[in-house]
Amino acid sequence: LVQTIGTPRTPGNDETHFARPTDIAWLPDGTFFVSDGYVNSRVAKANARGEWVASWGALGNGPGQFDTPHGIAVSPDGSVLVADTYNGAVRRFDPAQQERYRQRVIAQAAATREPGDANE
Repeated sequence: LVQTIGTPRTPGNDETHFARPTDIAWLPDGTFFVSDGYVNSRVAKANARGEWVASWGALGNGPGQFDTPHGIAVSPDGSVLVADTYNGAVRRFDPAQQERYRQRVIAQAAATREPGDANE
């Protein structure tokens, strides 16, 4: 084990807790982003030492909102790409966490989810 991020076995939605995170992506300087998707519907950002920097997102389908952000990647220009599962979209955020682009994606998972299935 190199580093523990968050509080093990203690879910939450603050600077020291996650709730079923789904993915992680790094910038070249070691800064990283966590898609905290199944419960919190947010993206968290930490510096190379694992110290909290920021988070953004909440459950919804508007700008900056997610419904199960599942995959995350960083592009060469530092943009953060988020696979927003149940909104059926790939979203691009600039390095300041401002949403710059949203591409709808036809996906079976988005089409087959039943109301009330959030966080299942």
